[in-house]
Amino acid sequence: MEKYHVLEMIGEGSFGRVYKGRRKYSAQVVALKFIPKMGRSEKELRNLQREIEIMRGLRHPNIVHMLDSFETDKEVVVVTDYAEGELFQILEDDGKLPEDQVQAIAAQLVSALYYLHSHRILHRDMKPQNILLAKGGGIKLCDFGFARAMSTNTMVLTSIKGTPLYMSPELVEERPYDHTADLWSVGCILYELAVGTPPFYATSIFQLVSLILKDPVRWPSTISPCFKNFLQGLLTKDPRQRLSWPDLLHHPFIAGRVTIITEPAGPDLGTPFTSRLPPELQVLKDEQAHRLAPKGNQSRILTQAYKRMAEEAKQKKHQNTGPALEQEDKTSKVAPGTAPLPRLGATPQESSLVAGILASEMKSSWVESETGEAPPAPRENWTTPDCGQAFPEERPEVLGQRGTDAVDLENEEPDSDNEWQHLLETTEPVPVQLKAPLTLLCNPDFCQRIQSQLHEAGGQILKGILEGASHILPAFRVLSSLLSSCSDSVALYSFCREAGLPGLPLSLLRHSQESNSLQQQSWYGTFLRDLMAVIQAYFACTFNLERSQTGDSLQVFQEAANLFLDLLGKLLAQPDDSEQTLRRDSLMCFTVLCEAMDGNSRAIS
Repeated sequence: MEKYHVLEMIGEGSFGRVYKGRRKYSAQVVALKFIPKMGRSEKELRNLQREIEIMRGLRHPNIVHMLDSFETDKEVVVVTDYAEGELFQILEDDGKLPEDQVQAIAAQLVSALYYLHSHRILHRDMKPQNILLAKGGGIKLCDFGFARAMSTNTMVLTSIKGTPLYMSPELVEERPYDHTADLWSVGCILYELAVGTPPFYATSIFQLVSLILKDPVRWPSTISPCFKNFLQGLLTKDPRQRLSWPDLLHHPFIAGRVTIITEPAGPDLGTPFTSRLPPELQVLKDEQAHRLAPKGNQSRILTQAYKRMAEEAKQKKHQNTGPALEQEDKTSKVAPGTAPLPRLGATPQESSLVAGILASEMKSSWVESETGEAPPAPRENWTTPDCGQAFPEERPEVLGQRGTDAVDLENEEPDSDNEWQHLLETTEPVPVQLKAPLTLLCNPDFCQRIQSQLHEAGGQILKGILEGASHILPAFRVLSSLLSSCSDSVALYSFCREAGLPGLPLSLLRHSQESNSLQQQSWYGTFLRDLMAVIQAYFACTFNLERSQTGDSLQVFQEAANLFLDLLGKLLAQPDDSEQTLRRDSLMCFTVLCEAMDGNSRAIS
């Protein structure tokens, strides 16, 4: 530290601390990154050294410049340019940016990536937090901890790096990837700058993966056609069709704005990513990608998520087992202004999933007479061995003036969309909102609203009415988020029982699989994907993963599992599932179900 004065701390993270500093005997202000050696493995130290070596050779106005690096007994110190702030902070404060400002940032990000890719370097962690703000409105790309310089013989990579919100489809599927994964991330960042949220956003990693792989991007009317076309190119799910070099440089949105840095010829690093591969190298790349493609179907990202959920459930088992379930009024805190949780003891109507939920709750709303009169209430102990018998098949209506063949759900305005979006944000598991999901779970009005939305919109969907789909999708997404974000087993189980879960979604799934007309609707795929996400989130709930299930909850889970397994064969054998999206969702749901069964000490047949 002989060369620098250390001033105030400006940042802190798992890597260490960052301080504002000044070079001695000058007015040069710098950033000093102190990275402790203690507790780091040999591999981590090697990766740190690799990051330093990559940064040492980078010279570009839109990439943070490493001025110096050295070691002390306890730390590695990296000295870089000092930046005024982070792009992420602008998003936090301002929400979004005007398009002309986004355009300027886009040109600078593309400039930085062109420089990296021309040197065969992948950043692999592009996100707003890694983009710094320089004086005069410029931006600088930083944090090369995940960066990788690829040798001449390496055409694709397989190791998973990055932040899930900005990961490309090939990354979340753990397929071999190349520099186009960075370009996808740039598309996500620019979309977020312009719209205020990432193009694919969910609080559940399971739902996020599904969105990235299958969901179309929603395009607001406020962005220009040129900008939309640019983002569409970057956010193309197939990396082979994604907008890339050299065509990217000539897109009208950034043409003439990109800074190209020319450097003296150095050692031959191989064909830069910014040039098209010759045919013989393209063949070699395709062969390498095929050889490195994963052999199994299970994603390591989701596997780790399952493990974390199971571990969290085990950590809480002492809080929600034994006497806790019998005396939850003493152990479960109820948020002010909400009704206390009902006891979990089974009643005659609730002892069976089929009787209590599928029959008495669903029949009353989904089988409406043409005169508008409600059907008679089901008898208390009415049961049926097959939930399909409880509901005659609904024939999709022929909508005269408003056909749905060419309807895109992204252009439909759901009822009370802002309110449902607020509920979705409320269930996000961030530190300032740890009590919010529990507050909703304990609110009888919210429970009733969810149940009503599922009833009414479900009935419309079975008739093939578009409005039903646009109304039920926000409820599905709130449910998926809520079931994934709250770990209070008592409150979760009580909420599911009162709201008709899992009976309502499972019955809706069965009816949708039995209706060929419904499956022809243009919005059916979006509806089915979100429905499967709710069922999957239910099976992954903490009260299903714990060994302390009561007889009532175990019976509900067992019957729900049986209903899903009865449908599994039909789901896997869908003839129109050309992209195998339904097959993938079904197998993912089956995997979560198996995880829950494995985590329970009782035999489930």
